[in-house]
Amino acid sequence: MAKPMLFAQNTQEETEKAEILWVMNMFTENWSFASCDGVTNLFKRMFPETVSSYFSLARNEASSMISNGLGPYFKKLVEDLNTSQAYFTLHFNETTTQQGKN
Repeated sequence: MAKPMLFAQNTQEETEKAEILWVMNMFTENWSFASCDGVTNLFKRMFPETVSSYFSLARNEASSMISNGLGPYFKKLVEDLNTSQAYFTLHFNETTTQQGKN
């Protein structure tokens, strides 16, 4: 039988996990940072009395999370792959960026 989620487990950790999952999904689905605006209120209405009550994320926080948190993590992951003598291919898609269209 599944245990009900208790806030006493570690609400801050669960909230951070939810925010990271949202940002990673936003990034992989190529959504704009503006897609984060208003999502906090939406989640609170959709999922009352859950970790969404503590979820707080807007475009600035999402950008910071990618630049200062996830970016360095994935950079280290690629560096570790490079030192392990593993072969890999890194694909970078610029077709949807405005910089590439000017």
